[in-house]
Amino acid sequence: MSASEVKQVQDFIVGFCGPIGSDVKDIREQLCGQGSRDSGQFTGWRQLGGKSVVDALADIRNRVLK
Repeated sequence: MSASEVKQVQDFIVGFCGPIGSDVKDIREQLCGQGSRDSGQFTGWRQLGGKSVVDALADIRNRVLK
């Protein structure tokens, strides 16, 4: 491949994967708590008693099924 073709492939990857990575981080923060977007820490939500959305749903399920 020529340098020009390599540059085109690289530009495509950055343009295509960059937004996907950002979207994944946004989803992680929505599920795991404010501030979890980049830190990798699952801080949970204050409104859910420090639980992530998944943990809060599991807690609700367990309470309902008792």
